[in-house]
Amino acid sequence: MNDTFNATFAGPSLNLQTLNAGDSLNGAGGTDTLNVQMNASVTPAQLTNIEVIKVESAGDDLVLNLAGDNNGTASTKDIEFQNITAGANLYVSNVAAAAATNMAFGYTSAGTTGTNSANLTLSNATGGTNNNVTINGIETINLTSNGSLANAVELIGDAVTTLNVVGGTQAFTLTNGNTTLTNIDATNFTMALTAGLNAAGTIIGGSANDTLSAKSNAAA
Repeated sequence: MNDTFNATFAGPSLNLQTLNAGDSLNGAGGTDTLNVQMNASVTPAQLTNIEVIKVESAGDDLVLNLAGDNNGTASTKDIEFQNITAGANLYVSNVAAAAATNMAFGYTSAGTTGTNSANLTLSNATGGTNNNVTINGIETINLTSNGSLANAVELIGDAVTTLNVVGGTQAFTLTNGNTTLTNIDATNFTMALTAGLNAAGTIIGGSANDTLSAKSNAAA
């Protein structure tokens, strides 16, 4: 069975956070979803067998510490995720260009040991340089660009060297200042790609009309 847990705001003014440190949730079988509204940082006692976590933040610089067994994460505003387990799918959605948004995904030490990859899906993430997506400890990011609007983000990571733009239904713009990224591969991408490198490396475009830029000694 697919279960949905709603930890949305309550109280007379609809500003009382209902996900708290004492909460333990177990989705058991199926594909289970936790919808969270946050206005304060929190570390729930345990979140187990919940494959999709969608977090809406009503404040800045909030932290949801995922210390339990989690199989997926998602976000819709400023938020930092911690203790993400290896293999989790990451989502960033409905982030407008008007608001600066810093989205940080932090893995467990086991999740960053060795060479690792992460799947990142964007949906209506239009912030560009105002929308920073930070994924540390991961060498390869596989990105899908979906939604009803073209996506544009700045991708930051202390270990990322390869970005594979693997598919999706919307164009994608990488407003990237990361000097560790040296390879962009959009071989299977059928929408327009705008991207560049700030270090020597290789860019492979897709089948649409792409706009690519590279540093000297880089191949595009």
